[in-house]
Amino acid sequence: MFGSEDSPYLRLPDSVDPSSITSAWVRGLDEDLRHIRAKSSAFLDELVQTRTQDTPDETQNRYQPGDFVLFQRDPLVPRPTKLASPYTGPFQPTKNDVECRHLVMGNIRVLHVTRLKLFTGSREEAYKAALLDADKFFIRKIHYWRGNPEKRPDMLFFVEFDDGDKVLLPYSKDLSSAVQFEEFVFSEPQLFPLRFNAAGAPKRITAMKSEPIRDIALHDVFYLDQRYWGYAWFDALDLPNAYSTTYVVPCEYVAWETRHRYRFVQVRCPMFDAVLHTLWDHYYVFIYGSVRALTDAHTLVN
Repeated sequence: MFGSEDSPYLRLPDSVDPSSITSAWVRGLDEDLRHIRAKSSAFLDELVQTRTQDTPDETQNRYQPGDFVLFQRDPLVPRPTKLASPYTGPFQPTKNDVECRHLVMGNIRVLHVTRLKLFTGSREEAYKAALLDADKFFIRKIHYWRGNPEKRPDMLFFVEFDDGDKVLLPYSKDLSSAVQFEEFVFSEPQLFPLRFNAAGAPKRITAMKSEPIRDIALHDVFYLDQRYWGYAWFDALDLPNAYSTTYVVPCEYVAWETRHRYRFVQVRCPMFDAVLHTLWDHYYVFIYGSVRALTDAHTLVN
């Protein structure tokens, strides 16, 4: 390792106990390392003092709480797209070493100060820039949905963004975490399973099925969404504006199930002149029997 010239000095003498010589060597090496570290630390302290003697610590510029910074991408790594900015962020520094939190994603990264530059806009401007950096946009409104709520990976939502774009998007974790998505789900009884995570939804549905039906009376009229007869069947009808409007038929509650009064109710659809084969429990009454009056969003099937 040190060359053939030094080999005699690295070989232990044959006439001495190797264990005692080895311990002495280890002690000597430890002492040498401590001496080297002390010299190195003193040199670094002297270097810092030399560099900062004209700018004392109290007068140095530092990122302050409330500042926003941009982080330069690695120039040796190709950008995600040709139009991608050479900087990412903005980030908000959380410590002086420089630990930063992304304004939208919330993840914290330690970024090297030499690749940071100050973002001079307002917090609102910084947040909008961070949305673009994370490829995220404000949702203005969710207009309608399609698919089976009990099979969420196959569902689609017609979403309008703040910039005016309207896109049919599949169900995703990002979409479901939006406040507007939660509001939309709670406004649509059929989307009840989406109020909970996939693992918890079946338990919630089972619990609702066991509850008594208290908010209806016999011969109450309501308007039943045609999707009740099957989401795939409804898709195959290929009706005009099939999802921006809700196609409904008038129905009424006609009789309680004899042995389990208020647990199950019979439903009749006069248009078909028939009673539905399935007895409805509280869950069915909630998700399918909530439309008591027609609005512009409903199309009555005659």
